[in-house]
Amino acid sequence: MTQDKMQKSFLDTNILVYSVNTESGDKHKASLKILRPSEQEVLCVSDQILAEFYSVMTSSSQVKKPITPVETIWRIKRLIQMPNIQLLPKPSNLTNSLLVLLENHPVTGATVFDVMHVATMMSHGIRRIYTFNVDDFAWCRDMDIEVIVPE
Repeated sequence: MTQDKMQKSFLDTNILVYSVNTESGDKHKASLKILRPSEQEVLCVSDQILAEFYSVMTSSSQVKKPITPVETIWRIKRLIQMPNIQLLPKPSNLTNSLLVLLENHPVTGATVFDVMHVATMMSHGIRRIYTFNVDDFAWCRDMDIEVIVPE
């Protein structure tokens, strides 16, 4: 089956972070399980997700054991080369989609980045997101977005 016909799901940054953080126990295992290649699903990321991953993984204020920028870049390159991972292009209508979502779901602070994720997803026809931060997407419960916590 080609990637175009497979179900597409979006990955939140925390899935990538926990996949690297071996000390995160069950979340580490669940993240690795999600990242395994599948015949039925393509996992999608955006440039923003990759930038957030880089920011978190290289910051001692974000993780107990940050990794070097070189190691983080290597991990990102490896990730986007996986056969089941698709790096989504920035949609030409992303700014308009973001503004419409913000008008309908005004949020404050850093939640705007989660709104940007949903705007990206919707622009690509994606309605599923894997995350451990379900509450970050509470604002979009009425939008037919499936928020999935990996097990």
